[in-house]
Amino acid sequence: MVATLTLALYARSFGAPFQFDDQIFLQSYDQGQFDTFGGFIGFARTRVIPVATLVANYQLGAESPWGYHAVNLAAHLLATFFVFQLALALCATPRLRGTWIADQRLPFATAAALLFACHPIQVQAVTYVVQRASSLAAAFYVGAVLYYVRARLAQIDHDRGRPLPAFAVSIALAMAAFASKENTASLPLAVVLAEWVFFGGGIGRMLLLLTPYVVLALGIPLVWKVLGAGRGGSHVAGSPAEQLNGLIQMLLFRANPGGSISVLDYLLTQCTVIPQYFALLAMPWRLNVDHDVAVQHALSVSVVAGMLFVVGLAVFGVCAVRRWPVLGFAALWCLIALSVESSVLPLRDVMVEHRMYLAMPGVALAGGAAWAWGWQRARPVAIVSAAIIAALLGGFTVQRNELWRDPVALWSDTVAKSPDKPRAHVNLGTSLQLAGRLDEAITEYCHGLKLDPRNRAARSNLDAALEAQMDARLDADEEVSLEDLNEAGGAVEGLPARDPCVDR
Repeated sequence: MVATLTLALYARSFGAPFQFDDQIFLQSYDQGQFDTFGGFIGFARTRVIPVATLVANYQLGAESPWGYHAVNLAAHLLATFFVFQLALALCATPRLRGTWIADQRLPFATAAALLFACHPIQVQAVTYVVQRASSLAAAFYVGAVLYYVRARLAQIDHDRGRPLPAFAVSIALAMAAFASKENTASLPLAVVLAEWVFFGGGIGRMLLLLTPYVVLALGIPLVWKVLGAGRGGSHVAGSPAEQLNGLIQMLLFRANPGGSISVLDYLLTQCTVIPQYFALLAMPWRLNVDHDVAVQHALSVSVVAGMLFVVGLAVFGVCAVRRWPVLGFAALWCLIALSVESSVLPLRDVMVEHRMYLAMPGVALAGGAAWAWGWQRARPVAIVSAAIIAALLGGFTVQRNELWRDPVALWSDTVAKSPDKPRAHVNLGTSLQLAGRLDEAITEYCHGLKLDPRNRAARSNLDAALEAQMDARLDADEEVSLEDLNEAGGAVEGLPARDPCVDR
């Protein structure tokens, strides 16, 4: 049922064209970036598995988007399956065994899987082709925790099989997660959380069981560093502190290369961003492919309010563990999942929706537990509420996928929600230009330059659009004046340069 509904909601996404960084991958492939192992490693860095699947897609279907979207949806369904299985496995743990939620384990797991699969905030990670890194990483991450829980259950109850194979699968999935996206570095903390909440293991046991996860989390980046240095990649030199800083920058795809956002500013900004992520869960009509969030440089009302929200969520999670273990686990999972990308490591984009994908299993478990409680207490009410919520979320998911099918509609929506962001206007202009709507494209490029006069993409795209517009007029045998040529970049001698953006 869950898989069928998910397929129905995302069926139209298969026709969505490539967007944003998708074009960078396609250009790199055409330029021979992946012809050598060194070139592949240099592009993939720590995202080896997602990039390898993109290369396989290209080899099988070139630039036809259908196959890429099929793989993305398969990754989303895999992540959904692991969320479903994790919910069932948690019900068998010592902390939940014999409780009301264990008696309602199937409604709990099904509701959690439905919320995870169908919430529209997931669309950016599923329909945006290169963001399969987010969905694959999350799938392997949740799978690693799932098989850790199964291994611990096998240690307690020998009828569940031997623990060693389950531990081996967990470690293999952890390795796959670390080779998919950098935010999975928080996986050891998620394993500790599962052990603490549902098994109550001592510190010595946790340290022993965590050793392989920590070794992988630290070792894989170092292996990448060696491969990168030995195959034409970037070599990090200098003092140990400089090497560590350089390695962090490489692992983050050289995030924020200009250093325009300091660690403190990024942390303050994330205090305003994290509450916005959770607000989008309740208000999905505000979803936006390119949010415009002001970088915070000092304490403000919004920053303090965000700090209180984050601290409150953490305090609630810790306090809820004793009485409502699933809710406590869910709250702390969300914070752990966001800890890498929404804390102190500056990223160029301070807010993007696909960063919530790894946090969504926690949200889904909390929602599933709430619905299972309602199912137990008032089944008709629970059924009606589930139908209404599913219809609303499903409708918003279909709507977002329709926007992704039309670049002009997608970036028009973005401009409406981020009117002061130059990149939104430039990308809308590009979409309009590709659609042959040159005059509208020029207007958007001019708007982008008005917001940011140094925007090189806006300037170069504007010049190209003006030249294409002039060529079209000449081909149509229209009368063209010297002033028109000068405005279009013809640089007519003796005439003052005209600004093509005047009166636009």
